[in-house]
Amino acid sequence: MIHCLLRQARLVLATSVLVLAFVILLVLPAALATAAGTVGTGTAESCTEAAFTTALWGGGLVMFNCGASPVTITVTSQKSIALDTTVDGGSLVTLSGGGTTRVFDVQSGAGLMVSNLTLRNGHMDTERGGSIRNSGTLSVSNVIFNHNNANGGGAIDSTGTSLSVMDSTFTDNSAGSGYLSFPDEGGAIAIHQGSATVISSTFSTNTALIGGAIRNFRDGRLTVTNSTFSNNSASNDGGAIRTDGTMAVTNSTITGNYSGNVGGGVTTATGDSQLDNTALQSNSAKETGGGLNHEGGTLTIPAVVSSAILRQTTLVVAFATMLARSPLAIARSDAIVRARTAAAFTIPLP
Repeated sequence: MIHCLLRQARLVLATSVLVLAFVILLVLPAALATAAGTVGTGTAESCTEAAFTTALWGGGLVMFNCGASPVTITVTSQKSIALDTTVDGGSLVTLSGGGTTRVFDVQSGAGLMVSNLTLRNGHMDTERGGSIRNSGTLSVSNVIFNHNNANGGGAIDSTGTSLSVMDSTFTDNSAGSGYLSFPDEGGAIAIHQGSATVISSTFSTNTALIGGAIRNFRDGRLTVTNSTFSNNSASNDGGAIRTDGTMAVTNSTITGNYSGNVGGGVTTATGDSQLDNTALQSNSAKETGGGLNHEGGTLTIPAVVSSAILRQTTLVVAFATMLARSPLAIARSDAIVRARTAAAFTIPLP
């Protein structure tokens, strides 16, 4: 009888162990997927690349405890993001690529949210995305991108599902290594496909061959709101923005940008583009279209922005007879557009 009871007890114990192991196997992956960490233990010296790499493992929220003073962490290799991850620098942290590597590489299917930090000195000589390469979903908020460089997309190169930029600053970023496909395009941001939303952000002194600040390719969908583009330059086309995809710019200012060829402010090519309540001022181009160079697709400029655009200093407008009946009537020599396709240029009457 006792022997039988012992056998039953062993069986119950073994079953309980198996059930417990099964539960652990179910829970562990989820726990790992949401695991996160804090970089540092309260001092600048404790905030190392190794600590940052460890904190990133498993995704989740990553924060920093590096003391009360600003700190720079220089990475020697890019950090691959394969799980949903949030990095908050607390407005005290700079992540530097040291002029040798990008900082983040977001994988397809993953998402990265970056906020309250500076990304500086990222560099990729033969690849795109000097600071961040996005193949998934990327959101940046209150981030400073400074002095990043790559073959294309000096700060950010996006081929992913979506890109969101809010309250961020892009200065002195550049696209220019001259390597093979899509060279030197998008000094700050290059959008190859998917949606890209830019809100309340500033772009200044960024440079590229094409698209000094932003290059939006044919499959990109770019929306810009309440943002400023100043003193960006392109040696060939689109001092501030060059778009071949869909673009809408609203309540923004594009001023003091330069192109060594055409489109000192903006170049619109294929796709549908709209400039709404957006001022193009004091831009210039060596050849034509100092403010706006329209090459194709559909361009819509609501009447509300006409007075601001007419302050533009540039020359050469094709199809002047078509424009003469519009709110942008050619009244002086500093008109704003070079249009190659009359049917593609639409200015709604008030």
